[in-house]
Amino acid sequence: MTELVATTPPPSMATQADVDCVRKAVSGLAQGSVVVEFGPWLGALSVELAKNVDLHVVDVFKWTQDHNKKVPNLIDPGDSFRPLFERTMADHDVSATIHSTEFETFSWGGDPIDMIVIDGPKNPLKVKQCLQRCLPHLKSDGLILLKPGLNPQYYDLCLYLERLVDHGVIRIPDQTAVKACTFIQLKPGPNVAELAVVSAAHRGQSNAFSLHDTVALAPDHSFQFSKVVAAAVLANWDVALGHLSMMSPNSKLAEAWEKIEVFLAKTTTDPAGLQKLSEMVDIQHRKTPSDELPVPYHESAKQALRGFWVNNARNDWRASSYHPDVISRAYAFGYMSWPSKIRRYTFGRDILDVGCGPGLHGIGYLAAGAKSYLGLDPILQPDRDRVKNLKAGGKEAFGWTPNQLSQKIPP
Repeated sequence: MTELVATTPPPSMATQADVDCVRKAVSGLAQGSVVVEFGPWLGALSVELAKNVDLHVVDVFKWTQDHNKKVPNLIDPGDSFRPLFERTMADHDVSATIHSTEFETFSWGGDPIDMIVIDGPKNPLKVKQCLQRCLPHLKSDGLILLKPGLNPQYYDLCLYLERLVDHGVIRIPDQTAVKACTFIQLKPGPNVAELAVVSAAHRGQSNAFSLHDTVALAPDHSFQFSKVVAAAVLANWDVALGHLSMMSPNSKLAEAWEKIEVFLAKTTTDPAGLQKLSEMVDIQHRKTPSDELPVPYHESAKQALRGFWVNNARNDWRASSYHPDVISRAYAFGYMSWPSKIRRYTFGRDILDVGCGPGLHGIGYLAAGAKSYLGLDPILQPDRDRVKNLKAGGKEAFGWTPNQLSQKIPP
């Protein structure tokens, strides 16, 4: 096993805004109040909690491959990180009662709880397991701090919280969330006993989550993105684009969208509308400065779609000529690789391709931001749909003839 090395401060997935939120919550508790923290990880928030309260932490303390990606070579995957957690607490001269167990098997037998902190679990089922163990023992004026509660990536967790609120299991007190704070504050509701009957699984269509309407968010808070997702769930594409247009570029939201999009694709009744929104999300949150154009687009079909849209921002025909089905097909047939390699020579220029064959490289040149493409070939059959698949080898139907493509894509 790799030798344990104490770190001060310990590695943390919490932002400074998260730490400040925890400090503020603890400052409102009386000395000796009981706090239960689920998923303390390496203790960055635990050292803040334990300064004034009777802290109990719940975790199996098993170092996973995911942990190892976040903090490489700290300890070996599969080993226990409990000794490192304990050393972190000792280094800060604080202590906690450790319950080394799975969340679902944890049992509370102590005094009434003043505050529950759910730090590690990020999916509805795990959060429900944590609440089932402690919510019945939480004081009526107690507080729940849920760390991933204001992270738009965990849309299914947001929907679960909505259901808990609807059933009166929890309520959301007035609060303000500054930029980078992912904690949401919750209070026990009048129907705590209903927790068991509220499903943690999302099923079918939903009236999109609206937590963004109950929490005062900073204008640049990433959870503002949830308004885009909420509109997308209802297929209100114009509303979604309106919210999106008011956001500042944030690459983390582009990464989050990749997961959100999978969820939306399973429930939407308008896949074409979702595709268009996805393109705009990609542009908004992965926008490349103009001095770095043209962007590459040969590594994936999704990259080809983005390349076509981003590289043609200055061309007035971009929207009318943007056909994801054609671009993806051209990528699948291998007609994006060469144009992407020479994209700096074709960007912003009119292209004449002598010996163009079926002309499919033209789609690639347009994806590079060419102003127009003209292909010449004496043996071209403009109404025949039979082309060479450069990736698979051999000839097969592309789906559109050269004439159809020239009509579909005017430039």
